[in-house]
Amino acid sequence: MAASPETTLDVPQARDDGAKRRQILDGARRVFLSTGFDGASMNEVARASGVSKGTLYVYFASKEELFAALLRAEKREQAEQVCRFDDGGPDVRATLDAFGARFMDLLLRPDSLAHLRTVMAVAPKFPEIGRAYYEAGPETGRRRLAVYFDRQVEAGRLAMPDTLAAAQQFFDLCKAGLFLEVLLCVVPRPAQGEIEAQVKRAVDLFLRAYAAA
Repeated sequence: MAASPETTLDVPQARDDGAKRRQILDGARRVFLSTGFDGASMNEVARASGVSKGTLYVYFASKEELFAALLRAEKREQAEQVCRFDDGGPDVRATLDAFGARFMDLLLRPDSLAHLRTVMAVAPKFPEIGRAYYEAGPETGRRRLAVYFDRQVEAGRLAMPDTLAAAQQFFDLCKAGLFLEVLLCVVPRPAQGEIEAQVKRAVDLFLRAYAAA
């Protein structure tokens, strides 16, 4: 049977488009991190990406759309790295200790803090950017953690009436005051041991509330 036009033409083009899109997002990441949202321009992004300005506008109609796409791509990738759970594993404490440490390590990275500060500054004017960050980052993490809690409730290891609310509570416990202090540059990023100690305290409090009797 002869190959269909979709197989011979459309698929390679789709692959090329995907690679070009990643190339542009990589360049945009460098520009936004070095200059911030307000200081960045599409001309600079085109240069950093190694594409023409015309090509850039084929993929992204505006700087706002480009920044929102970058946030979504980065947050999806980070969710894959951080939200790893052994749904059937019996040691909930160990799972939450490891997950909380990964979450806090990501949250306190300089590039993560820089992006969040930028989003907070531009979201009142461009709410779609705030929405992109929230949906691909905090909301995705909350829902993935809630799925893990659902499995543990089914297994009788946890008892909670609302797993989505419990997931949000766990994130808030891990951040406590430390995250805000680092975000506002009140204190530098703490040592890894201090981060892990805060997470363990969060897990202790969380399991006191939700461990099955």
